[in-house]
Amino acid sequence: MDRCTKNLQEKLLYQSKIIVECGDRICRLGYAFHQMVWC
Repeated sequence: MDRCTKNLQEKLLYQSKIIVECGDRICRLGYAFHQMVWC
């Protein structure tokens, strides 16, 4: 598990329907949030 994914899981542990796609600089949250989060 990379750091990007781990950080998002720690922040969003209470969410059960998250799709996370990690890029080089950002983490894109899926259909539940429709927003971008810096890693």
